Amino acid sequence: MIGRRERTYPHEKPMGSYILHAWRDAMALANLLQENYSLSEAKSNFEAQEVNALVTMETRNVDVIRDFIAMTEAQRRKYIKLLKKQKVTESGIMAFIVLAIIGAIRVKEVLELRDHFRHYLVPGSGNRDTAGAIYDFSAQVNALFDYSWPGEVFDAMGIYIDDED
Repeated sequence: MIGRRERTYPHEKPMGSYILHAWRDAMALANLLQENYSLSEAKSNFEAQEVNALVTMETRNVDVIRDFIAMTEAQRRKYIKLLKKQKVTESGIMAFIVLAIIGAIRVKEVLELRDHFRHYLVPGSGNRDTAGAIYDFSAQVNALFDYSWPGEVFDAMGIYIDDED
């Protein structure tokens, strides 16, 4: 038929708007960090943490970080004030916000991987092809669990943090 479009199934659609949201959200979280703390101090504080301590902090607070990422910017500001009232240390709050930034970056990158592997994440391909692709997908998701300072967000915002500032 002329003018008839084939149906696009949801799993075939790219998630570009979600990817863009996650990236912008990482920037919004970076702005929140900058509003509350010196970025050079936050970076020094974060980089002084042992990776095992950051993994433990994230593991213990995964629900809280998830909920924080899902909050609006106004809710996040209120939550930071609440943490300060509850006498959470400044270094703890800084690390928490940086972990949320890293979390938003991971969301973006997982969504990009989802788009790349979307045809293997639903039935339709051969078993061996799917198994190989999902192994590759899982290895790439695993590689996202890095605890380096999220400098790419600040660079994209035009904020260059000099440790001596």
